[in-house]
Amino acid sequence: MAHVERRERRTADGTLLKTYRVRWRGPDGKERNKTFQKKVEADRFCAVVSADLVKGQYVDPDAGKIPFETFARKWIDAQTFEETTREAVELRLRLHAFPILGDRYLSEIQPSTIQSWLRTLADLAPT
Repeated sequence: MAHVERRERRTADGTLLKTYRVRWRGPDGKERNKTFQKKVEADRFCAVVSADLVKGQYVDPDAGKIPFETFARKWIDAQTFEETTREAVELRLRLHAFPILGDRYLSEIQPSTIQSWLRTLADLAPT
């Protein structure tokens, strides 16, 4: 479960600075943390993370910090396609998806991004 820890330190001018760090372990066992200025914000975040972990709905905050092209290439390598299917998928990604979406992080790609990209593909054959 997640927990909140209070942290104190002195600034260069001697002022006491209080922060609150939420720490938790994700389903992968990796420890995560996030720092807040206000205790109420830290408690709220801690409650949400704890509930998500219990319900099995936890989403790693770093999960979307990977470019689409990198993710897609790893995805293709993990598939059990027939060789001809693999070549067709790689070709479509290389020609149509990577030029537009390749450098974007997964967390930046919204449904509206996909909709506008699909509109640019309207003139292509249905396959």
